[in-house]
Amino acid sequence: MKSRFVFFTAVFFGLYFDTLNIFKFCILSSILHEAGHVAAYIIILKQMPKIKITIFGFVMQYPRANSKNLWLVTLCGPLVNITACCISFLLLQSKFTLNLYVFMWVNAVIFAFNMLPVYYLDGGHILYDKFAWYQRYYRIISGMAMAVMAAAVMLVSSEKFSLRPVLATLLYFFINMSNDI
Repeated sequence: MKSRFVFFTAVFFGLYFDTLNIFKFCILSSILHEAGHVAAYIIILKQMPKIKITIFGFVMQYPRANSKNLWLVTLCGPLVNITACCISFLLLQSKFTLNLYVFMWVNAVIFAFNMLPVYYLDGGHILYDKFAWYQRYYRIISGMAMAVMAAAVMLVSSEKFSLRPVLATLLYFFINMSNDI
């Protein structure tokens, strides 16, 4: 019960203080991601999955050992995100809007993050279901992937190497570009 309270409190404050709609698009993209999993699960297994609310969001629980095609269920979540990203990109070619731009990048980031070879993410589950070598070494591979992610975050957030000026410049450029269209 405590984790649900924390989850919904975080969602409330995230939505309340979300001036650029980034948090709203994160929630929408996450719901689309999970809907992709659920739709594939219903199509493949012909039943409704159990969905659990945790502090990290919604988690679909299903027995991984019951079907050889569950890697398809796992793949459908990221496929929904990359599809939404591509559609947003195509729509941006005709008219730029900041909301569509943010929606595109949120979906791209959710896709890329979920396809990392960390066992608890979709990419790790797909590798685990399809390849015996990953089953033997998934703890080592997941640990190395998390170490690389941590190093990348520290590098990007360090004072010596900061993407903030680059991102601010790009944002300013795209906002001004949208005024010209």
